Amino acid sequence: LDSIPNLKKIGITGSYGKTSVKNMVNEVLKVKYNSYATEKSYNTMNGLMLAINNKLDKYTDIFIAEMGAFHKGEIKEKAEFIQPDYGILTVIGTAHLEDFKTRENIRDTKFELIEQLPESGVAILNMDDPYQVNYKLKNKCNVFWISIKNKDADIYASDIKMNKDGMSFLVSFKNGKNNVKFTTKLLGIHNVSNILCAIAMGYILGLTMEELKLGVKNINSIEHRLELKKWHDIYLIDDAFNSNPEGCLLYTSPSPR
Repeated sequence: LDSIPNLKKIGITGSYGKTSVKNMVNEVLKVKYNSYATEKSYNTMNGLMLAINNKLDKYTDIFIAEMGAFHKGEIKEKAEFIQPDYGILTVIGTAHLEDFKTRENIRDTKFELIEQLPESGVAILNMDDPYQVNYKLKNKCNVFWISIKNKDADIYASDIKMNKDGMSFLVSFKNGKNNVKFTTKLLGIHNVSNILCAIAMGYILGLTMEELKLGVKNINSIEHRLELKKWHDIYLIDDAFNSNPEGCLLYTSPSPR
């Protein structure tokens, strides 16, 4: 990491959506930058070290690191190791309660990433998650809010429409452009929130609206996560990866019209 002095580093964590958001951010940033994201669901210290030692080189502009945790302090350890400039927190749910015991412990652990950011760093947080909105940050990094429910967010999505080919939605930027139309091959309202994280990251890093729209259009579904498959004249939705109550309920909620 020290051998690539101009490398921008992004950390991503949350109870679910980490891998999806990581891949979305990478796809969007690839439109302009030479970015690399940790592979598959590799979010342990070993996974991070393998990615850094085997994949990064002097031509890498941006490193996107997924960070998972089973106990308090684990995200802090990874963030101290990576020293990210930017942090994305997806949603605080109830995964791994056998170790964390309470949702408050999960919240505090996920915010370890955000609280390791420098004052010049930027945190992308979800205004639709009350566990994020009500949390009192212990550092002074910049905060950038995304939402599909609250128009006061820095980036807000509305008019979400879905069909068998994917989704379209409008995005408004606080003090910026309004009602910019984005299209994606993905399904599920939760994926609009995930994509907003990627749009926010690209927006912060200077991508144009056309570059952002192209990046979002290029995003492919992640294996076993609302993956749309066609077999002859039959459409199948493979959502086998769900691993916690909130993720399952969120993914199977009715589509908005």
